[in-house]
Amino acid sequence: MRYLFEKSLGRSLTILGATVFLAACSTLPPKDPVLMESALRIKADMTFLADDALAGREAGTQGYDAAAAYVAEQYAAIGLAPAAADGTYFQPVKLRSFERNPDKMALTLEGPDGTTSLDYLTDFLPSNSSKYEEKTITGDLVFVGYGLDAPEYGYTNYKNIDVADKIVVVLGGMPKNIPSDVSAHLRRSRMDVAGAKGAAGVLTVYSPGYEEWLPWQRAGRYAQSAGVGWIDDQGNVEGEEGGVAASAIISPTSSATLFAGAEMSYADLVEAIIVDENYQPSSFELPMRAELSIGSTFEDVVSSNVVAKLEGTDLNAEYIVLTAHLDHIGHTKNIDSTKDSINNGALDNATGVSTMLEAARTFVASGERPRRSIIFAAVTAEEKGLVGSDYLAQHPLPGGEMVANVNLDMPLITYPFTDVIAFGAEHSTLEAPTRRATESMGVTLSDDPVPEMNLFVRSDHYSFVKQGIPSVFLFLGFENGGEDVFRTFMRTNYHGVKDDLGQAIDYYQGARFSKIKYLIANEIANSDEKPAWNDDSVFGKMFGK
Repeated sequence: MRYLFEKSLGRSLTILGATVFLAACSTLPPKDPVLMESALRIKADMTFLADDALAGREAGTQGYDAAAAYVAEQYAAIGLAPAAADGTYFQPVKLRSFERNPDKMALTLEGPDGTTSLDYLTDFLPSNSSKYEEKTITGDLVFVGYGLDAPEYGYTNYKNIDVADKIVVVLGGMPKNIPSDVSAHLRRSRMDVAGAKGAAGVLTVYSPGYEEWLPWQRAGRYAQSAGVGWIDDQGNVEGEEGGVAASAIISPTSSATLFAGAEMSYADLVEAIIVDENYQPSSFELPMRAELSIGSTFEDVVSSNVVAKLEGTDLNAEYIVLTAHLDHIGHTKNIDSTKDSINNGALDNATGVSTMLEAARTFVASGERPRRSIIFAAVTAEEKGLVGSDYLAQHPLPGGEMVANVNLDMPLITYPFTDVIAFGAEHSTLEAPTRRATESMGVTLSDDPVPEMNLFVRSDHYSFVKQGIPSVFLFLGFENGGEDVFRTFMRTNYHGVKDDLGQAIDYYQGARFSKIKYLIANEIANSDEKPAWNDDSVFGKMFGK
């Protein structure tokens, strides 16, 4: 690991001082010289973090550890204090990786037309489990619409129907008449709701909206990926979606089988949703019984969040937490050895970590300590399901209380952005400082342009929201060419080998973005009022302290 660190650090510093690097930056039009200097530092950080020597920074690997060591070195050079409980920059997180065991996967349906066995991957994609090497559940099937318990939005799918010890069938996708961030949360929490209602398991069938969001071919590729959760002191695994013992997604071609002989056919259900995207189907029992078996294999590793603190003054026991995930997805498996298999994660999320480091330098260079303390956290295992941030949110750092989170993830700094999306800002008093910071930089705030992607629950701020901490997730907007940049990146480079330093990265835009984060955090840290949820925030009502 140390060899990787020294080798890549030397290369990064060489590039920083090289004439070719300065010449490349000089091709930018004349701009703020302070931001130009920031751009140089951001490029140096990204050059290290996205280097092939780190092998894609997958959590629990030497490449990730080298990246973590580099971030800690930068914290020390900036002048930030270690923030972990042991007096270092490293908060270790015990991780359990769990992968599907194909030999243990089976799904059998028994109904009016007899018994049908579905084929693994072709007809169904089962969950993997951090708890069971093998597990079988059986039960009668009950259709519960979208599987929501959200009366404030008119959805009470479990009302007047008994699902205890049964397997519930839910529609994938979500109705369109629920705000995107709330919809994303409700979608993610459906397994927990089913478990709380006493269900033994969940089978998800395709809806038109679900097919658009998660095509079956893409869902099948997830079977090769491992789930990850963190292990508590009692050996239990946390951070895993769940609430039921087992679940599975049913393919579009096999979904109709579950409704054989039911009061409403699957075809009629789909047609009703096509006619009215807000159609709310009734819940009803299905004349079908299922037996679902799952199995997993386990591997335990340790990976660290990298945490530092800038001590505040009179409100120093209140922590403003700045986060960016340090990990990426490592090597692509089952690829020709002559081809590039390293997923470098330059824009996802070396940009976020590098701009966070630059915000830390800006705080220190200002010469004025903020009233509240600032925590800088490069977190692990975001790509595994927000695991590192979930651990941090549930294990507060010594000496204070986390009162707000500002998160950066995947800023696509390849164009001169003119707008920013601030996911979650409208739910708390963080909206006003966010708006003032962006406006001071000549940037506007925009609404979520891709609600179908559920971005609100797909980055680390969500871990803090669930612990009742007001949070905001900054993302570059769709104006001035941003939409084309986003959609092209998602189609061609996202979680792939092309997300490397060969992209047309505009480091000056990274400097602008970093300054916005600094301005937001600085105002929050110096405000007389502690950050708070708005009275009408659904997340404040669900999670507020």
